[in-house]
Amino acid sequence: MNCKDLAQTVIDSCIPKLHRNGEICKPYVICISGSRPALGKSTLADEIQRILGDEQCSVVEMDNWIQESREYRLRNRVAGINLGVYNEDQITKSLETLILDGQPISMPVYDHKLGKPRSEEIKIQPRSIICLVGAISICPRFWPYKNYLLCLKARTPEDARDMTIRRNVTVRGYDEQDAIRDYEYTEEEYLRHVEPNIKHADVVVLVDKSYAYEADFGLTKDRDLKRNVSSRYRQAC
Repeated sequence: MNCKDLAQTVIDSCIPKLHRNGEICKPYVICISGSRPALGKSTLADEIQRILGDEQCSVVEMDNWIQESREYRLRNRVAGINLGVYNEDQITKSLETLILDGQPISMPVYDHKLGKPRSEEIKIQPRSIICLVGAISICPRFWPYKNYLLCLKARTPEDARDMTIRRNVTVRGYDEQDAIRDYEYTEEEYLRHVEPNIKHADVVVLVDKSYAYEADFGLTKDRDLKRNVSSRYRQAC
């Protein structure tokens, strides 16, 4: 399936869970993580928001709380999945304000093209559905805020490597050798911090180099999504 189909399928699975005892439970937090970088986490979140509309859905990009520059991370061989490069206290306070208190927050901006934080902020409003986007959203540290955890997983290690290096060179302005070095130590961090937690995801979706998506039902626990995907497949046939 393509990104639009995946977004709609996730929405169809999550919307019924918004209702508890006949009442709407707000907000409903969808964490979108990935087994590796460059798998389309932000693209999926933006598509979910596009379908639902800005008045129903907010997107929170956790990378915006990175406080160390790309130059620092390359020099010290520190990956973006390492919580040490984030302003973790500020993330926690912001999530509590937005999700628990239902108040707007000012989200900082990290510019991946420049490789450093920018001196501006984005106002994020509390909405019925909040997409919490970032590889670190799969870390147990952030589970108290989630209702639903989706993990994008590269179909093969070769796909993961090619997609990450290509994205960093063509979109984020890395030198090719820096992109290769970055991938090597980033891979170590993903294996340490992300892979062990994939089994806790409600949905695991395989992604290939063409950005075609396929739910991995061997790892997916969400029965509603399985039913919705099966229904869409039958209709397509």
